[in-house]
Amino acid sequence: MNKNLNEQEPAIVEKTSPGLHIYITSDCFGCEGVGQVKSEIAERFPFLVIEIVNLDDPNAVKPDNVFAVPTYVLNGEVISLGNLYLDQLSAIISKALSNNRYTERIL
Repeated sequence: MNKNLNEQEPAIVEKTSPGLHIYITSDCFGCEGVGQVKSEIAERFPFLVIEIVNLDDPNAVKPDNVFAVPTYVLNGEVISLGNLYLDQLSAIISKALSNNRYTERIL
């Protein structure tokens, strides 16, 4: 049976878990405490996928909007250049997530 060309199947939208990428380098003085920050943020936002990306790794992919370290990127958007107090970082993440800035893919 042929479908009418004007008929379209509805798009399926998949919402994925929001992701926080923290970009560092090995010689970054301010990057030393990033592991602790990751642990604390993971406790406050257990659904948040958090990854520390060491830009010294030859397989690391550096987004165009990352030009300093540490850089915190939530769902592709830079939310901090440099370290913030944990409560400040949590507030920024909370606000961004409350605005439904989840990654969406149309399947």
